[in-house]
Amino acid sequence: MSAIRAHAYPRAGVLGNPSDGYGGRVLSLTFSDFQADIELRDEGLRIEEVLERFESGGSLGIEQLTDAALSRFNKSYPLPSSTQIDLRARTNIPRQVGMSGSSALIIASLKAL
Repeated sequence: MSAIRAHAYPRAGVLGNPSDGYGGRVLSLTFSDFQADIELRDEGLRIEEVLERFESGGSLGIEQLTDAALSRFNKSYPLPSSTQIDLRARTNIPRQVGMSGSSALIIASLKAL
């Protein structure tokens, strides 16, 4: 069975912030030393089980982020409820240091989907 793989790099804002008074203008740098990796296979949980798990809020961390990306993707591009999906995430982006690691996980998930 083949797998789809995607990755995204972290970024650090140098100037501005998308939600501040700069009107969304930012200057950011990406770092290729770190990355978030996603592997997507067509086995595992049915799509409806993943969405139920996300809506119940029962998971934390990386799993919650990837479930949220899948939920958002499914709203725009609905997948049949019988679709089985195995989304595996791995990251070496340091946590809580301002490198947008959660955004990198979401972007890599959407790229794979």
